Parts: sequence; structure tokens; C-alpha cells
Amino acid sequence: MEARPGEGVARCRQLFMNEKAPGAWRAVLGWTLVAVLLLNVSSVLAHWVGAPPMLVVAFGTVVAMGGTAAWAERAIPGGRAWWRWGSCSRGHVVGATALGVGVGLVGTLLLLGTAALWPGGPELLAAREVVLAPLLRVDDARWIPVVVLVLALLPGVFEEGLYRGVLRHLLLTWSPTRRVLFLALCFAGAHLDVLGFVGLFVAGVAFGWLAERGGGVGLAIIGHVAMNAFNAVVLVRVATLPGVAERPGVLLVALGVAGVLLVTVGVRLIGGRGEMKRR
Repeated sequence: MEARPGEGVARCRQLFMNEKAPGAWRAVLGWTLVAVLLLNVSSVLAHWVGAPPMLVVAFGTVVAMGGTAAWAERAIPGGRAWWRWGSCSRGHVVGATALGVGVGLVGTLLLLGTAALWPGGPELLAAREVVLAPLLRVDDARWIPVVVLVLALLPGVFEEGLYRGVLRHLLLTWSPTRRVLFLALCFAGAHLDVLGFVGLFVAGVAFGWLAERGGGVGLAIIGHVAMNAFNAVVLVRVATLPGVAERPGVLLVALGVAGVLLVTVGVRLIGGRGEMKRR
């Protein structure tokens, strides 16, 4: 059967716009692909003009995640209802912070475990460290505010605004559990990080749970910023302390125990019992 003129365009518009259509999950995948493409293109352009590495990352994050969120927001009917901050009491803020840091510790443990088991994992891990070294500036404490801004605050705001904000709105007809898991998969996959995929998925589940509990992006942003800031500022400096590299087993046990304890504290402070409401 021949397609009528404009039918393909109409299908694309429905795919990206209709949050109640059975293909809403394909719309989420479509917007995730848009974000990945924008991130790569913007990063290449910024690098091409000779921008410093930190500026390349900041530009890519704002253009890719913020740009995709703004674009999707205009395309999806319903106004800005999904941008609400949600419940955010003092206990919830502390709980989201603890959960974020704990998930970051668990994610680091999963990253190191994946590197040990994955073929060529140690080489990939070494290449990852080479890429991150100019960004983290472990030897320069004056660099810390810039690290927090670019590697924690910007990703926390714009990534959560996209995934737990705009794209979550597309899946409101789904059950909360299914919605959280699917968005976590998209979130982890968008990073294109083989070694970090499992840890990123766990983080995505935690941020999704925070969004469902709080009824908005506020707690998810707090948890995300806390995770990235702790990993980029504290954890990398702990790993460089004298004697730590010679005793990796102790570090792994400490990461696991501290991570689980903080996640438990965070869940209890926010309220882990009961069923998430369909929002």
C-alpha cells in the first residue's frame, strides 16, 4: 500500500509527541538518541575550535541535555507540568544526598568489578583515567568549584530535567516501576560507557525512585549532584592517598560497606515503605 504524501512526517510527529500512544517508549528512545547525537556533535565542535576540556564538557552538557529537554518540551503537549520541583523537606534533602553519595560509591565498586571481568577492561579503565585526568585536576584544590559546577551541577540539573522530567512525562500511563527501569536503561545507555553501564543503571533507578517519591525532579537533581560531586571531588582524592593503591581490597570493601549504609539511610529518610503513586 502506497503511503500518502506527508504520512511519514505525521507518523514521526506522533512518535515524538503523543505521550498516550502505545509507542511512547519509542519516543523516549528517539529523544535519547537526539541527546546522544547533540552531545557528540557539540563536543566535537567545541574541541575543534580549541576550547579547554572542561568547557567542552560544559558546552556539550548544556547543548545536548538542556537543548533536547527544551526541544522535547515544546514538542510534547501538556505545558511545563513535568518541571515541577516536587516534595523537598529537609529530611528528604538529606536523604537524597545520602542516597546519591551511596549510589556513587556502589557505582564505583561496580565499575571496578566490571573492569576486572570485562575483556580488555583494565585497558579501558586506564584510557578512562587519561580522559578524566585533565578534568578532575586532583592536584589543584582551586579547581574544585569548577569541577563541582561542570561535572556535578550541570549534569545533575540538565540530565534529570530531561530523563526524570520531560521524558518521564511521556510514560505517565506506565506503572512507576516499569517507568523507572526503562528510563534508567535509557539514561545508562546514553552515556556510551561499557564499564560504567551497570553503575549508571543503578544510579538511574535511584534517581527515578527519588522522582517518583518526590513527585518532581527536585530530589533526583539533589541526588545526582551529590553523587557526581562526591565522586569527582572526594573519592578521586581518596584514591590517590598514600597506601590506598597498594591495598585495593580494603578500598573495595570500604566502598561497598559505605555505599550500602548510605543508600539504606537515604531510603529510610525519604520513606522506602509503601507503593509509589502513579503520577
